[in-house]
Amino acid sequence: FTTVKLKCTAACRREILKKFGVNTFIIDNGDGSFNASVKVSNSLGFYQWLAAYGKNITVLEPENVRQNYIKYLRDTLDNYL
Repeated sequence: FTTVKLKCTAACRREILKKFGVNTFIIDNGDGSFNASVKVSNSLGFYQWLAAYGKNITVLEPENVRQNYIKYLRDTLDNYL
């Protein structure tokens, strides 16, 4: 498992807590968004889950997970171009 830092909109708070548990480390950013540190499997399933939230969740770190997710999104987009 890998610890990933996510920036999330307020609309995602319930889903983050539901998926990762009420003890998830969360920091409010003061603008309605929050950062969550979660342990995930760096896998296709995680990227598919992220994609369902669109612009509501951004991978902040680690950089390798961020880059792998960008590649996943580009590969998906290529199916439509």
